[in-house]
Amino acid sequence: MIVKAIQKNNLKPAEKNDSIEKIRATDKLSAYMIADEFHPLIDNKVLDIMNEGIEEIEFKALNFILNKFSLSYFDR
Repeated sequence: MIVKAIQKNNLKPAEKNDSIEKIRATDKLSAYMIADEFHPLIDNKVLDIMNEGIEEIEFKALNFILNKFSLSYFDR
């Protein structure tokens, strides 16, 4: 939500920052939950609700297997 506020120019840094300017030049954000294991109540339905509730941010989840360097999209 902080990045969205920066993107919409509702939150301004104290000093000029090139990274902030790159965020402002975007029109869409993707937010990823990354974990090796998710709480049993977090499933694709939760992601769907999150995606319906907040426009201009796409929520996704990735399973991360530590020490095996494997990322896969969340699917329960």
